[in-house]
Amino acid sequence: MKLEEGKSYQFLFIKELEVGDDLFWVLLAPDEKKYLVEALHYTKYNFNAGSTYSCKVDKINCTGKIYLEPEHPVYKLEGVYSFELSRIDKIKNSFGDMESIVVVTDIFGNEAFATIPDIELDEKSQKLDLRVDRIKKGKLYLSFPEKENGVQHLSKGEQYRFHIIGIATLAINREYYKLRDDKGILHYIRLKFYNEGYNFRKGQFIWCDVVNEPESGKYYLEPEYPAYKKGQVYEFSVVREDFHYTTDGGKREVLIVSDKHGKECVLFYDQDINLENGATTIKARVLYSFKGKLFLRTLPIADILTDSLDF
Repeated sequence: MKLEEGKSYQFLFIKELEVGDDLFWVLLAPDEKKYLVEALHYTKYNFNAGSTYSCKVDKINCTGKIYLEPEHPVYKLEGVYSFELSRIDKIKNSFGDMESIVVVTDIFGNEAFATIPDIELDEKSQKLDLRVDRIKKGKLYLSFPEKENGVQHLSKGEQYRFHIIGIATLAINREYYKLRDDKGILHYIRLKFYNEGYNFRKGQFIWCDVVNEPESGKYYLEPEYPAYKKGQVYEFSVVREDFHYTTDGGKREVLIVSDKHGKECVLFYDQDINLENGATTIKARVLYSFKGKLFLRTLPIADILTDSLDF
C-alpha cells in the first residue's frame, strides 16, 4: 500500500535510535517500511516501544520524502480548547504593519500564539478559547474560532475575487496574506508561495481558484499565476529532467522548465521528448498552478506539426 498525504495510519513504535547527536523513534508503517520521527518534539507524548500510535502523513515533498506527525495525546485538529493567556505581544510583518498576537501555554507548558482578529479583546482575560488549526512537530498552530463557517459559500473549481487587506503571522516565521472576499469573510494564503512574480500589495484585488474543498485551516485558494493563463500555450526554457511525486506516494518522470520570471515549472509528458539539436526551449500548455508553481503538459503531436508549418 502507498501512504497518502493528509491521511492517518497506525504505526508501530519499535525503538529509540541515536543518530549523531539526535534521538529518533523508529516506526514501522502499514506498508512494512520503516520511518524516523525526531523524538525531541514528542518527549511529553510518553510513547512506549512496542505500542502502536496514530500518525498523520503530514507531507510528501518533491523528492518523495514522507513527513509524519504523531497524533497529539490531548489536542485534536479543528477542536476548540481553553488556553492560559501568558501575554499580548506586538510584531512587525513584511508589509511593515504592526500585528497584535496573544501568547498562550498549552497543557505541557509550551508556548503557542494566535493573531488577534478584528475583535475587542479583554486584556484582563486569563483564559482564551482558541482553535487548533495545525499541529507540526508537536507545536500547536492556533486561531480565534470563527463565529460562523466562513467558507460554505465557496465551491471547489470556481473562481472568486479577493481583497488583500494585510498580512497575518499565524505561526513563528509563517506569514500569510490576509484576504477578504466579497461577503466580508477572511481567508489566508501562505506568503512564501507568492513572492516571485506576483508582487502582491496591500489594497490589491486578486482572483483565486478554489482548488480543494474549502475548510478553515486547510489550503484551498490558489491565486492566478502572473502573466500565464490556464489552457494557453507558451514557450519555456529547459532546465533538467526530474521526478514528480504525488500525494499518494506515486512518482513519474517530468521535465523541469522555467518561465519568464525564472521560476521553475513542472512539465508532464506522455511520450518521450526529443529536444533536437540541443534545443533549450519547449512549448507547452498551462494546466494549473498550485502553491505558486506552474504545471504544464507537452502539446499533442498534431499541434506541434501544425505549429511547425510555415505558411
